[in-house]
Amino acid sequence: MISLFAAAALMIAAPVEIAPVPVGGAVKRDLPAVGPAKKPLADVSVTLSCAVGPDNRAEDCRVIRDSHPGLGFADAALALIEGETSDAPAGAASFVRTIQFLP
Repeated sequence: MISLFAAAALMIAAPVEIAPVPVGGAVKRDLPAVGPAKKPLADVSVTLSCAVGPDNRAEDCRVIRDSHPGLGFADAALALIEGETSDAPAGAASFVRTIQFLP
């Protein structure tokens, strides 16, 4: 009885596809068609507002504008600017900086 169920299960099981193994040369495979190459993002910029710390370094930065939200450029800009020396005039409390990302 068990062998009957096992035989039935083998008969209705989906076939298993085994990938070809190259032997002494390349193996030709049917690959899905690839569409046209995507263009790199253009005009990617993030504008930040930062406070000027006591040692003239940027701190407490926040994003004012992100040209491509959700793609990680804002986080990258914050990582780039945090702790950098400011070129703000002496005595300035804050400054605004735009970081342009190039492809």
